[in-house]
Amino acid sequence: MADVSITRIYVLRDPRDGEVRYVGKTAYPLNIRRSCHISHAIVGKKRTHCAAWLRSLHALGLVPLIEQIDSATEEWAACEQKWISYYQAAGARLTNHTRGGEGVPGFKQSAETIKKRAIKHSKTMSAVASTPEGRAELASHFASTMASPTWRAWQSERVKAHNATPEWKAANAAYWNEESRMIAAERARVQWTPERRAAIKETWKRKMQAQKDQQIG
Repeated sequence: MADVSITRIYVLRDPRDGEVRYVGKTAYPLNIRRSCHISHAIVGKKRTHCAAWLRSLHALGLVPLIEQIDSATEEWAACEQKWISYYQAAGARLTNHTRGGEGVPGFKQSAETIKKRAIKHSKTMSAVASTPEGRAELASHFASTMASPTWRAWQSERVKAHNATPEWKAANAAYWNEESRMIAAERARVQWTPERRAAIKETWKRKMQAQKDQQIG
């Protein structure tokens, strides 16, 4: 669990030239914070200058560099503002849309708020998926997202961070006893028939060929 008493002040840099493009704060590990930035920009299509910049990197198959430049406790807001002012004075093309100091690092929304947002998101997705055009748009969006190096890198980083937590390691060790391994092996034997394996292999071959044809075209 993150130590919310210490706030990390960080910058996002352009991987092509190292230019600082964003100054932020977080109570969580930097790799997780960067993953959130990428997720909000690419998957959530957040409408901010920073998100637009991240999408431009995504289009090139790039991800931003993240670097901690300072840390603070109660005075984190002033610290963030200080660094934003510093880089702005140095001529950096920051994508921050405020002078900093907003929000609460490490803040978690209540279960009720999360539920309301999930219901709203579900209704929106259902409305989009109610037409053939909407379903085609969603399918195209998810296919292009999951095929991108940026999304794959973000997903890999997110899974590694989750699997490295003491809580997950303890739960995993407790679950995988001899009995559970035998059950999992039997389930896999029943589900992964030769026909299913062949069908999945053929599907991936067609997808890879389609991507190659698209690149050539």
